Amino acid sequence: MERRRFLRVIYQAPVTLSQSDLSFNAMVKDISLHGLLVYCETPSDLISDKPLDVNIPLNDGDVIIQLTAQVVDLKSNLLRLKVDHIELESLGHLKRLVELNMGNDEILHRDLDHLMDNHDIE
Repeated sequence: MERRRFLRVIYQAPVTLSQSDLSFNAMVKDISLHGLLVYCETPSDLISDKPLDVNIPLNDGDVIIQLTAQVVDLKSNLLRLKVDHIELESLGHLKRLVELNMGNDEILHRDLDHLMDNHDIE
């Protein structure tokens, strides 16, 4: 059985995924500081071992969370992504998004500490 280190929160919002010249729209189903679950009509030319650029617009597009993620799994149009790289500003927006939907600061700070130890953050 898989044991997750990060608490996931339900958050449904549009997202744009891109890889090389390929770009497509999808829908976030849930999100954590570590990754996200996305529903999409996955293009057949998606390369699963190549990173994806992920853009999640917030506040009607005024703010965009930008990150690079790796495909972990793809089943029935559900794409599991693991965050590989995120800029500090986007991390702040992601932290706030998770915080607003989580309601537990202790778990949030534990997840942040783990994220800082194990990921590429600038």
